[in-house]
Amino acid sequence: MNLNFLSLGILLGVAHAFFLAAYLLSLKSNYVLNFRILAALLLSMGMGMAGNVVHRADFFLAHPYMGWLFPANEFLYGPLFFLYVVSMLNRSFGWKRSFFLHFIPSLLFLAFSVLQAVSFQNFTWEMNGEFLKLLISIQFLVYLFASFKVWLQHSVMIQNYYASLEKIRMNWLRNILIGMCFIYLISLSSFVFTGAEILKLAPLLGAVLIYVTAYLGMKHSRLFATAEVMEPSPAHFQQKNDKYRNSTLGEDRKQEILFKMKDCMQHEKLFTDNKLTLPKLAARMEVSTHHLSQVLNENLGQTFFDYVNEFRVKEVQKLMIDPAYAHYSLLGMAMEAGFNSKSAFNTAFKKHTQQTPLEYRNSFQQKHEIKSDPIGKGASW
Repeated sequence: MNLNFLSLGILLGVAHAFFLAAYLLSLKSNYVLNFRILAALLLSMGMGMAGNVVHRADFFLAHPYMGWLFPANEFLYGPLFFLYVVSMLNRSFGWKRSFFLHFIPSLLFLAFSVLQAVSFQNFTWEMNGEFLKLLISIQFLVYLFASFKVWLQHSVMIQNYYASLEKIRMNWLRNILIGMCFIYLISLSSFVFTGAEILKLAPLLGAVLIYVTAYLGMKHSRLFATAEVMEPSPAHFQQKNDKYRNSTLGEDRKQEILFKMKDCMQHEKLFTDNKLTLPKLAARMEVSTHHLSQVLNENLGQTFFDYVNEFRVKEVQKLMIDPAYAHYSLLGMAMEAGFNSKSAFNTAFKKHTQQTPLEYRNSFQQKHEIKSDPIGKGASW
């Protein structure tokens, strides 16, 4: 078998995929199902890349019926990736019998491959390759869209539940989704640029994606260690109109909750707790999380995340003019107000003031200097 550098790179990705899968299967934790699904996905991707190398070596010319094993494997990519995304974003995730329906296309092609092997019929992959590629591409696109939808729903949901998102935003999962989209676009180009050199990049990019997954796994403990809980209940995935349709919360009670919530923020300054969550605030107010969420969404039109960060931004604005905090840096003030990171602080501050923290402070200092020097001493004009 004549192997070039591209094939060697792909085979390294295959070896890495199998190694990672074995490692994941050896882990013991409360999230073992997540690991098993990811291990199955890595094994499937590894087999797909190995099939690409074997195809280059004209293995299917000698064993044409074996070519049907690979479309059967490629029909696993979409379902396994989707189930992995769902499992990572839902702590109550458990295996259901209905999940097996996702694997019917793969099982059908596997059964067909076995029948071909038994009958030794000369019905090769090449005869129907383009049609199968189209089916696989359509199926993968559907699952990729579904995965993005679940991730977006999760991103919206956590803003109704948490006041700080740095450790739970799952941006690394979004990045893997984007990587999958890029590989899909490269593969899809085969229908336009038949025989083009760019098509050779798809399996190599699959290998790169495996390396990236390994890197993100080591960087973010949520991937290869016990994952942090990020979602309170499936009810948060409902639309707002459905979510509060059966609520018994009256307008008087809503106003009472609003007053109590504002009091907790203004006088007790609960927003300075950088681990504040909706349930924690609800417990302090002695109301249900559902009612508190309803008041925030319906009466204020805000998420819990935006509501709390608005108070944090106002607190930083106060600290900027407080002589006792004159020696504090902007980040130091942000931490005092309850922010967890510089990026979260800058984003929230810009959203609520339309200025960066530095622009706001410089603007305030400039106005203060003008007021203290009404004749304009030192002015440029």
